[in-house]
Amino acid sequence: MAYSISHPPHPELCDCYSLPLSDDNSIVYICGHSYHDACYNKKYLDDDENDVEEGANEVSEEIEKALDTLSRLVAEIYEIEHW
Repeated sequence: MAYSISHPPHPELCDCYSLPLSDDNSIVYICGHSYHDACYNKKYLDDDENDVEEGANEVSEEIEKALDTLSRLVAEIYEIEHW
């Protein structure tokens, strides 16, 4: 079986912090990854926050590009008007 992480999942340890799991507050997924409920929820929230941050960065970059284009366009229009 191939894994896209540095180590294969261990069904008796939490993949978030490598702590032992107990039956009452953890789950082993079909892919073999195991998490305490709280660890999985934290990982899920952290991933969402990262996605939001990446999206915001992409929007900021697009805005900067648009402002650069607008600035060049204004300069060209000025040159045409004062030719």
